[in-house]
Amino acid sequence: MTLRDLITACASIASIASVALGASWEDPAPAPVGTRPAYSQPRPARQPAYQTPRAPRYDEPAETPRKEYVVSGETEDGEFYELDLYSQHLDADVRNLYTLGATYVSETEFGPYGATDMAEVDLEFRLFRFDEFLWGSFDAWVDAHAIGFIENPDMDALPDAVVDAALDIGQHWRFVNGWSTEVRAAPGIYSDVADPAFGVPVTLNFYFAVNPDLSLKLGGTFRPGWDIPVIPNVGIAWQPADVLRIEAMLPKSAITLFPGHIVSLFGTFEWRNVTYALADDPGTPEDMTLDDMFVTAGAALCPFGDYRIVGEYGVFLQRELSADVKDDTSIDLSKESFIRIMLKGAF
Repeated sequence: MTLRDLITACASIASIASVALGASWEDPAPAPVGTRPAYSQPRPARQPAYQTPRAPRYDEPAETPRKEYVVSGETEDGEFYELDLYSQHLDADVRNLYTLGATYVSETEFGPYGATDMAEVDLEFRLFRFDEFLWGSFDAWVDAHAIGFIENPDMDALPDAVVDAALDIGQHWRFVNGWSTEVRAAPGIYSDVADPAFGVPVTLNFYFAVNPDLSLKLGGTFRPGWDIPVIPNVGIAWQPADVLRIEAMLPKSAITLFPGHIVSLFGTFEWRNVTYALADDPGTPEDMTLDDMFVTAGAALCPFGDYRIVGEYGVFLQRELSADVKDDTSIDLSKESFIRIMLKGAF
């Protein structure tokens, strides 16, 4: 027998043995009902069959749905009702989380006195907002505005600069009938920069959502000790289309074309009336009030989505400076044009 014949015989014996062993195998007896085997080997997880990844299909981005507040329920008669409480005043995303602006007015004449250039700086940003606080929303803003007089127009009582800088805190509540109410307080400094003085204007506003496109505002700000102790906060906010928004209000109104787009155009009207406490010097008034009305036209560029670069050109319609003296003296300021540049956006 050769070596090749020996290997062939061993392979044949192994094949016959394996077949015989398989035929003699018996399944184990089933476990009694109600009992579990002491140990069972876990079944391996089933592996998914390999599939070639499919190329992603391009879909047009869906439009961002407008945020709406809807309250629904049943009346006492069992009728279903649904109220849409979206407010153009409270819910429209038109107020930026921060604003930094600068305004320059050249050669303003102070009545029979001299003239001076004026520079203004605005700063506004939100500190926080809590939507679930005392059954409403609670927020706080820092709001600061300063006016600098580049040269003194031969007026001894005119300071170098005045400032109104406050912590504006407020709470508003919504009701199921479309009404909302808001209470605010703005403790801060309202004076010249040399001798800061403290004040606390208080605001109470009511809002009514007529429909998702139109809401009304009625209220006022109480300012004790100021030239005008109560200033109205009244008007409407109306956005009949995505390309047009109208805010016809006091003390500030605006018409905006293409709000929220890369380029938007706007026009504004604003009435400002602020009383500033002055330094307690002999022969000088205790305070002075700047009262002015102006209109502007401008454009906002939004290249990145979170930031807006704003440029405005404005003209004063009325300007007056009044001081707290015995004769209740007031003088008219010249109605010069001005330019304003702002940066707005979100942190």
